[in-house]
Parts: sequence; structure tokens; C-alpha cells
Amino acid sequence: MSVRPPQVITKESEDGRLLEPYEEVKIDCDLEYVSGIIDKMNERKGIMMDIQDQKDGRQLVKFRVPTRGLLGFRNMLTTDTKGTAQLTSQYLEHDEYAGDIKKNNKGAIIQCVSTGETTAYALRKIEEKGVLFVGAGVPTYEGMVIGEHVLESDMEMNAVKAKELSNMRVSGFVEQVERLSPPRIMGLEDAVAYIRDDELVEVTPKFIRIRKQILSQGERERMARQAKNEKMNKKK
Repeated sequence: MSVRPPQVITKESEDGRLLEPYEEVKIDCDLEYVSGIIDKMNERKGIMMDIQDQKDGRQLVKFRVPTRGLLGFRNMLTTDTKGTAQLTSQYLEHDEYAGDIKKNNKGAIIQCVSTGETTAYALRKIEEKGVLFVGAGVPTYEGMVIGEHVLESDMEMNAVKAKELSNMRVSGFVEQVERLSPPRIMGLEDAVAYIRDDELVEVTPKFIRIRKQILSQGERERMARQAKNEKMNKKK
């Protein structure tokens, strides 16, 4: 089964404008987290409406934010504030579409070959490019997202490459064991909140994986070129 994030219901105004739902959000948090929360809300098209000091020293921050901007935000808030923040929200109104919301500012590390099990040798080189989502010995396929790139762009890498064997033996030589950082393992809710617009969450009895909607690298590149050309033609 493949899962996409939930989508909000938009509607058209009488004068032809695209409208989307907005919510009033109240976040009760410690002072040290306020600036980070405001930054994250701004990225999601949220506007701070008010901030109040409370008797216990905590802050109550109010936002007006598109419902789209809240998708996946609760989990992020829990992580960023170590579970100390409380969030409540309620529907406010339908208003003009706020534009694109970029939930993820990091690119994906994508498996570039058809099938195979990951090797510690290959993953050791890949984790230099970002955070891994898989450990050694995990089945993979072309188009599967195996990590998060440190940059915004996606990167294709081979996670199943094996170390070349050598017949040479040297006295006193001990083969180096590849040591990997623990991979980031996401549950279904975390994965659905995390994925980019061109990705899906694949759910099987044994695995929860993130994959590109278009698995073939060549096809993804062709679609990217086509989209770029269409964008340039619109500018002309």
C-alpha cells in the first residue's frame, strides 16, 4: 500500500480566487522555544497574531496559519520542545490560497540501482552526504529514498555496492569494520508528515519505506526537464 499526505479541500470564490482553510493556532510553550516556533510557522505561511506571558512563566503564542501548514507540524513541535509544548487549533475561515509551502528543505538520497541489500561499505560513504534511513542488510530498489541529503537537491547513490575482495594477506593486518551511525527510523505518521511532493510512503507487513512516485531515474530526469521547459515557456 502506498500512502500520500492528507490534502486540504479548497474552493473557489465568486470572483474566481482560490480559497483554502485557515486555522487559529495556540501554542503554550517555554520561552526558550518561542523564536524557533515562530520561524517554523513562518516557513509554513503562519502569521503570529499575539503573544502573552502566563503566570507560570510560559508563553501563549497565537497564529493564523493555513491548514496545509499544520500537516506534520505537531510531530515537529513535540520533537523540538521535548514534548513540553501544547498545541490547540480550530477552524477560522477560508481565505486566499497562501502559495507553495515547502515542508522539507533537505533533498533525498535515492537508491540508484534496481535491487539488492545495502552493505555497510556503501552506506559508510553515503552517510557522509547526510542522514541514513536504512542500516546494513536492508532490501532496496531503484527510486527508494535511503537517506536525507545535507543539501536541498536530491542525490542518486548506490547503497548495495560491495567492497572489493583481495587475495593479499599482510601479517598483523586486521580488516577494518565499517561503523555506521544508527539510521533514522520513522513510523507511518512521521513518514507521511516528512515526505516531499514527489514521494510516497510504502507500507508493507515488514517495512515502512519512502519512495519516489516515479522510480526510474531516467524518467524523473525527463519529467524535471519537461517541467523546467514549461516554466521557461510561461515566462516568455
